[in-house]
Amino acid sequence: MLLEFKVSNFRSFGKEQIFSLIADRKDQSHADNLIDITPTKSKTKTQLLKSAAIYGPNASGKSNLCKAFGFFSDFIISSATRINLEDPIPKLEPFRLDSKLRKLPSTFEIDLLINDVEYQYGFAATRRQVHEEWLFSKPRGGRKSRPLWRKHDEKSGTTNWVVRGLGKKDQQFITSKTRANGLFLSRAAEMNVEIVKDLYSWFNNNMYKIDMSARDLLNSFKLTEMTSEIAFQVNDFKEHIESLIRDADLGIEGIELEKKKMTLPDSIPVNLKRFVSSIAEFDADSFEVTTMHTSRDTKELVRFSLVDDESMGTLRYYSLLGAVLKVLLNGDILIVDELDCSLHPHLTRNIVEMFHSEKLNRKGAQLIFTTHDSSLMSSSLFRRDQIWFTEKNNESETELFSLLDIEKTPRSTSAFERNYHSGRYGAIPQFGPVLENLKIE
Repeated sequence: MLLEFKVSNFRSFGKEQIFSLIADRKDQSHADNLIDITPTKSKTKTQLLKSAAIYGPNASGKSNLCKAFGFFSDFIISSATRINLEDPIPKLEPFRLDSKLRKLPSTFEIDLLINDVEYQYGFAATRRQVHEEWLFSKPRGGRKSRPLWRKHDEKSGTTNWVVRGLGKKDQQFITSKTRANGLFLSRAAEMNVEIVKDLYSWFNNNMYKIDMSARDLLNSFKLTEMTSEIAFQVNDFKEHIESLIRDADLGIEGIELEKKKMTLPDSIPVNLKRFVSSIAEFDADSFEVTTMHTSRDTKELVRFSLVDDESMGTLRYYSLLGAVLKVLLNGDILIVDELDCSLHPHLTRNIVEMFHSEKLNRKGAQLIFTTHDSSLMSSSLFRRDQIWFTEKNNESETELFSLLDIEKTPRSTSAFERNYHSGRYGAIPQFGPVLENLKIE
């Protein structure tokens, strides 16, 4: 489970920003929205949030927070196996509107609770190399230790290491095999080192990242395939997905799945087909998804293609369901950029409520999402610490803050949405004179 995430000098983030899912202790509202992680002998209650919504103007940094999570996770998973010696670290982009920051490392840190052990892990890196890496661990109710610390000395060109929990030979072997542009965590996990196994596994198996805007064809295709694969392999998942689709008032009675050789949909223009085929392999198996509708006169089931015949909203909803159900089943975390893209506000709200439900979310699954749907900004759905904002400051840096930072005193009668649109919370567009004074003649 996620406690906190910190990022600095990455894309639109300059100074360090902290995103937290630790619940405010003074706020007693929406008990169903909380996960109790209080240690057995502790007198102080500690709770985590099941969800958080992130609002803000276009280009304010919402998607960049999702990208920060994505880069952090992807680099951990791939740095030992997919990055060669002296390769630039992919997708690591510092804040570019400051000449000094462009030369300094980007820094990331995450605080997680995995199997009753709290891990605090982070690193600082430029495109060229990792400058620092650290790991703290603390069993619930136990003492904090530092299994790993690594720091590059710019003057000498050497790296200082502190690694605990390994024999001297193993330590020397793994540190010697950890490249300057790679992470110790990734290399140690590849070599099955016990002290990092659970932490690496969490990023590899328990964290899902989705961009619902699906600007590119391959991303959209991948999301649809993920839901189909889950429905095909896991018992009862197909029935759960069919039930959710029927209840979403999409006019669909059921779905059929057929595994076939991967092909591009007929609706894709010929030129685009040729281009995509030239850069991607389409020899693997994929799923053809058929939706079933009821004929209004004969009442028989009529077959439609999910990709070619259904609306974009239906396609996106189907693509999202696989990840939602898997995360809820296993107690994982789901990070979604533009959750409301092509979805009706009531449908988006229902997805959030699935995470808040004690019946459906029994293992502490968490949902983080960006959105422009202000109808969700309601005290009937969220607590103040669950509503977050991004906003650019006078130095063009993204600042990240929650509604709790603005309204310290909980008041259940507050009209969150109305206050937001009135500018009380900030994080809304500031139009120039052309748009501000626009009149339609």
